[in-house]
Amino acid sequence: MSGRNKIARVDTMLNSILRAFTKSWGTAPAFAPLRMDLGIMPIFARMAGQRIRAFTKFRNSATFISTLLGFPSNSRRRSWASGTKSWCRSFCPKALQSSSPREARDEVSTLLSRRAAASNYSRALYSYFENGYFYSSAFLNDAVKRRSLSIGYGISGLLALRCGGFTSATRAARLGLIPASFLTTCPCCNSSVPESVSHMLLSCSAWSSQRKQFLRPLISKLPSNLSGTEMVALLCGGMAGGEATKTFQSKWIKSDNDRPPYYFNVATFLNVIFKDRASLVWRHSTLSRGPLGGGP
Repeated sequence: MSGRNKIARVDTMLNSILRAFTKSWGTAPAFAPLRMDLGIMPIFARMAGQRIRAFTKFRNSATFISTLLGFPSNSRRRSWASGTKSWCRSFCPKALQSSSPREARDEVSTLLSRRAAASNYSRALYSYFENGYFYSSAFLNDAVKRRSLSIGYGISGLLALRCGGFTSATRAARLGLIPASFLTTCPCCNSSVPESVSHMLLSCSAWSSQRKQFLRPLISKLPSNLSGTEMVALLCGGMAGGEATKTFQSKWIKSDNDRPPYYFNVATFLNVIFKDRASLVWRHSTLSRGPLGGGP
């Protein structure tokens, strides 16, 4: 098995593990935005970075290896050294010119990571996370420190909302998993409004008491002129609303006076409604689908 195939197998395994974090909320998201949001680099990008690091380091070595890299064997059409130089010359000349092995590694790894994520970057609410204000790894690390495993469905829900892993009733109806009537009706509150992320977090009457307890204190701190999409983006840790929301954004991940940060309220809300919402949405399905039946 070639080295490329070995790396591909490890990458596939890692993708499956990462996607499993959000599967309880419906559809597994594309792995590119999920990796980017978690700050996890693809294996092949990391390995390519290590390769250029070794090349840059060894070519300046005081030992004979620098001579070998400068004058590779002519018995092979393509060697490790000539292949590295050829690729970098075509795609990343800055790395080839760098005298720092670490900088060369970061240049190549970042380039490949961005290329891998480019085709799937604009997913769900990701247009509000383009500047990477908070990676999910930031609030996940904080949740681990707080030993917040009791709100595990809420933590995975936040990740699902950010990366496109949330299956609304509207989406499920469009896929034929539940009756088509739910294209225009919310199965949780029975109102003539299709269920969406905005509806679930901001207005669904089925979750009024939970919203009043966990989300209303946060929503009251936001400017009243924001759109529903912008409010949802801010509740999920994104960027919206300009300078007027900077304080809210900073407290989303790190609060003061020993109070939990704002993400904790959102995760708790999602955790509290998870089972009731799942039973209301998927009880209309004749298939063993959804979070309570194995996942779609």
